[in-house]
Amino acid sequence: MHIFLTGESRVGKTTLVERVLQAFPDKRGFLIYKNNLAGEARVLEITVSSGERFPITYTDDSRNSIFDQNSFETILREEFSVTRSATIIYADALGQKTFTSDYFLDKVDYFLNHRRMLGILSGRQTAFSKMLLARNDCDFLTVTHDNREDLLSVITHRLKTNVVRSHL
Repeated sequence: MHIFLTGESRVGKTTLVERVLQAFPDKRGFLIYKNNLAGEARVLEITVSSGERFPITYTDDSRNSIFDQNSFETILREEFSVTRSATIIYADALGQKTFTSDYFLDKVDYFLNHRRMLGILSGRQTAFSKMLLARNDCDFLTVTHDNREDLLSVITHRLKTNVVRSHL
């Protein structure tokens, strides 16, 4: 049973995932944080289950933000190297073009078949999100300012009990 969240930018999807994860001590995964610095390029940081934070973008000479695929994969390889005891695998920004490395997609495929997942889908329809929609063991919940508090208990309950109510 897997739950994937969608919703408008800055509606609280990442915060909701953080709150749900408090109910699961044995978890592995990552969340992406966007820092828009005044006059600077957007900086992306990845936070893993230990709480460590790593930059996954850098700024080029023209002040453009460049995604560092190698750093991202290195961090994920470390984070996902020990998942045997994890009851929940969580992942942010699923389906974004920058997060579609073969390693990452293989790990997600494995987790979908062997663990419970909690994820945040990117806003665009991609081949990845279409694959998830085709599965009958995935719930898709849209987070809004009005429902995010109610979703906390719903998501926690469904993950703990493996209740599937697809495509809500």
